[in-house]
Amino acid sequence: MRRRRLEIGWYRSVASVVVVVLSAGVVSAAEETIQGSPTMLRAPVASASNATAAVALARAQGSRVEVLDQRTETRMVFAEPGGTMTAELHSYPVRVRHSGAWVAADTTLMRRSDGSVGPKAAMVDLAFSAGGGTAPLVRYGRDGKWFALSWPGELPVPTLTGSTATYVEVLPGVDLVLRAEVDGYAQYLVVKTPAAARQAAVSRVRLVLRTDGLTVRPTAAGGLEANDIKGAVVFAAPPSHMWDASATPRRAKVPVELDGSALVLLPEEALLTGPETVFPVTIDPIWRTPGVQAWTSVLQGSGLSDTPFWNSSGHPPLAQSGKCYPDPECGSLVRARSYFQFDTGFLEGKDILEGNLAASVVHSPDCRTYGENEVYKAYQQIHPGTTWNNQPGGGFITRFAAPNVNSKWGCGGNKEISVNVVNTINHGWTTTYIIQAVNEADGMQWRKYDSRSVVLRVRYNTKPDVPVLLPTDPPTAPPCKWCAGVRYVGDAGIRLRARMSDPDGDRLKALWHIYVNGVVQPGIRGDERPSGEIHDVFLDLRAREGKAIDWHAKAEDGVAPGSNWPQGAGPFVVDRTPPATKPNVGALLYREDNRWHGGVDVPDSFTFDSAGVSDVNHFLYGWSDPPATKVDANALGGSATVILTPPGDGPRDLPVQSVDRAGHRSPTRVYHFYVRAGNGPLAQWSFEGNTNDAAFLGDRHGSLRGNAAYGTGAVGSALRLDGEHGTEMAAPNTVRTDASFSVSAWV
Repeated sequence: MRRRRLEIGWYRSVASVVVVVLSAGVVSAAEETIQGSPTMLRAPVASASNATAAVALARAQGSRVEVLDQRTETRMVFAEPGGTMTAELHSYPVRVRHSGAWVAADTTLMRRSDGSVGPKAAMVDLAFSAGGGTAPLVRYGRDGKWFALSWPGELPVPTLTGSTATYVEVLPGVDLVLRAEVDGYAQYLVVKTPAAARQAAVSRVRLVLRTDGLTVRPTAAGGLEANDIKGAVVFAAPPSHMWDASATPRRAKVPVELDGSALVLLPEEALLTGPETVFPVTIDPIWRTPGVQAWTSVLQGSGLSDTPFWNSSGHPPLAQSGKCYPDPECGSLVRARSYFQFDTGFLEGKDILEGNLAASVVHSPDCRTYGENEVYKAYQQIHPGTTWNNQPGGGFITRFAAPNVNSKWGCGGNKEISVNVVNTINHGWTTTYIIQAVNEADGMQWRKYDSRSVVLRVRYNTKPDVPVLLPTDPPTAPPCKWCAGVRYVGDAGIRLRARMSDPDGDRLKALWHIYVNGVVQPGIRGDERPSGEIHDVFLDLRAREGKAIDWHAKAEDGVAPGSNWPQGAGPFVVDRTPPATKPNVGALLYREDNRWHGGVDVPDSFTFDSAGVSDVNHFLYGWSDPPATKVDANALGGSATVILTPPGDGPRDLPVQSVDRAGHRSPTRVYHFYVRAGNGPLAQWSFEGNTNDAAFLGDRHGSLRGNAAYGTGAVGSALRLDGEHGTEMAAPNTVRTDASFSVSAWV
């Protein structure tokens, strides 16, 4: 009996990736060339360690440069000469880390020096038995966590063909086939004869299980999971199946038990021993490494509609679409659809400029018939249990002419299709597409695609960061006390500044929007500067007296729409007119009358007045010029009163300036007065034969009037008055009746 391709047909597909690793020295040399003369670059550089270096190199040499620190098993990112980035995404690993370097995934089996058999380059640690000895049948692990399954008897030396290892006659009439995958492996027990099917070891296939860092558990759907200590799923296997070699294969699920330290497969006896069974009968399971990126073909047909084909299909690694063209390959398959899921989470916050889904058609029914397929965006993610019966629906995107490819009919060779999906790509999560036939009842629209060729190409731009540190030079002063929160600027011009950076390392230009009394002026675009530098522009204020100014800045990397528009320092009103009038200054005791007043350590109340200037906000005063001590006015254009003690006796000057809302100072008013030494009486008349002022520095001499005369006093002479009107001693005024004072007399 011949084996049906639908069930266990497979072949090796190797995706080649050319990688140029750029050493630190090469990056440095290239960057030095960029800063000097770009024409000195002798050969284009293929890759750079990070986005900043890649962007600079791509711009200098005029060709794309890969960003190495963004490469994964399923993604490559390139900096384009125009400043954008392009990501090429696969739904299945096409490259892996091997010995510290990225290499193309290659599941071709080879015999290793440790005696095992394994793939040349896979994303998992996978080792098959080389036959004989005590090594397990398979050891499957990642990041130090693994499980191993051992065959109950001694294994023969396997025959290696591509990615498959065939162990012939592990039981009489039974072969064991292992197929390496990039992310896992498939195990097929091939029962070749009815006699072989009746063996007890076939009705209950027992594999010894050992684990390290993993716990293998059955799932509710009948599959298996290998969980780490935190419960995360590290490896998974969908429910196992078995099928025979009939033209329309008979299929059945295979229950799995965990029996202590063993994993036990329980093939269906009716299919193993039934009179209609066509041998060989094949029994799997298939283990995979779950990931957000994946693909699957969901198949409709007897025994297929509830069977998952995770990262697989009825003819792996080919993805299938449409009604299966009537030929022996179809078996029970009626129709198929294929899902491709991409990890687009890294695009969160990006502006997607272009998006194309591309795939290579590798098979059609013939070379003449026109066929159409169409693309949908799935409403939900696919998962290891996705089948025809539970497949997610989707929204229509587009349809395309599916090329004819059939070497038998003379039109061989893979042919690529590409469709525009730019407006359907999810930001921050996965994006899943469906390829299916337009008319799923027409077998001439049947197509197969190379799943390894399916790629989502996304050209995108990361918006420049929102500008930060938006001051002015000179800085705008805080609003004055009586300015109702409004800032005022009195300079002839002011420089606006902003620091701008770009996540991709692009060079940036600043775009400045100036608003005058709420009306935006024509934008000002600055020169191009490296990411992270400060941009600035000079704003002339000489013709904007009394105008309210507000400003915003955004960063542009040459790709619309640029960053958001933060507001700069301000807003502010232009006030370039300083106070032209000196403030008024007065005092209660220390009057400006060329007389001696007060004394050492004697304070007084000094009052400053705006002298009619309406926008005075505060005053500056002090005992030296220019004054520096501030006191707020009691209102805009008002006055202020301070208590001051002169710093000593003698002539004193008190410089005072008024300051308006914009910080302009008025001319200085110097208040000049005289402070007496000591603190004795301000005026004293002893009447020792005269009316002279005997106080220190006294100058308020008096005179006698009427019948006033001198006489003998208790000590020395005294003044005699007769009580008549006009009899008196008169002297210049000494006290102020608007302030307290004291008088003493000896009578």
